[in-house]
Amino acid sequence: MRASPTESRPLPEALAKLVEQWNATGLRARLSVEGARRQLTPQADLTLYRAAQEALTNVGQHADASRVDLILDIALLNSSFAVEDDGVGDVTQAKDWPARRAERAQLLGGESRTHRDRQRFTLEVELPNEAD
Repeated sequence: MRASPTESRPLPEALAKLVEQWNATGLRARLSVEGARRQLTPQADLTLYRAAQEALTNVGQHADASRVDLILDIALLNSSFAVEDDGVGDVTQAKDWPARRAERAQLLGGESRTHRDRQRFTLEVELPNEAD
């Protein structure tokens, strides 16, 4: 069995490595980490990492995007993760993926959303932080 990508390193570091791998393919990916540097549960870490991994794969395969931004915001009450791209994909093209992502987020008491405006497609995953 393979170890989880977030098992041996903090989530921001694991995401930075993922972004580095995508940048090597020619897609301009950028990671921003905001908020307090709180430690999340292993399940939350893995859920957010897998959302990023799958989102980047979908952007690479379907969006015809030149740029994608990943934003990890670890706030006091909730942690959120957003992926925004400048491609041509739309919410209906990603219909299976939000359902899988939403199910994982809901198991942890969170939710996921997708929306498209004139310039960007956005996926958001929000998870509650466990009380200290």
